[in-house]
Amino acid sequence: MAKQHYVDNKRLYEVLVKYKNACARRPKNPPPIPEYVGECLLMIANGLATRPNFAGYTFRDDMVSYALENCIQYLHNFDPAKSQNPFAYFTQTIYYAFLRRIKHEKRETYRKYKYAIHQSRTNADYVSAEGESHQLQPPTWMSYDNIHEFVDEYERKMEHRRRARVDAGEDDVAALDVLDPDSAEFEVDGRRVDTSDDTEGSDE
Repeated sequence: MAKQHYVDNKRLYEVLVKYKNACARRPKNPPPIPEYVGECLLMIANGLATRPNFAGYTFRDDMVSYALENCIQYLHNFDPAKSQNPFAYFTQTIYYAFLRRIKHEKRETYRKYKYAIHQSRTNADYVSAEGESHQLQPPTWMSYDNIHEFVDEYERKMEHRRRARVDAGEDDVAALDVLDPDSAEFEVDGRRVDTSDDTEGSDE
């Protein structure tokens, strides 16, 4: 007996065909996406998010939301004349959306950790409104080994990518998100931070 899937692929295909035909008749005022399509997309995204390679991330809800946004944005790219398997099409769309979101979250985590490490090393003083001098203390989590391991591993992978693109003769290697541990400039909360010295750059 064939395994029954949690998404009725045949019905989803039929609903999408009717929807795209309706859009073709009303290109300037397309109808809303059918509710059934949205339900199926949510089931596919939630199902994929429970797989072992995605289940461990704490931002899974953000991954699902981002993937659904991608599906809606590129729904028109599904061509019923070329494929009668919308389940596979949207599963692939959601899969790659998950990967992009994970990459984004890792980049933001790296920037946060890198900035915190930089701040802890400067150990700068600041003067309060009352004129009292205070010394900034690094947060307690800065002592966790995995924070530094994360930063080191991220920079190692980015350097590997940079070298690979240099070897390939690509000209836009500077566009990569590669930060030198001793000389790096990036944004945190909208502020430009240069870790090559003990000063922060101006906002841009």
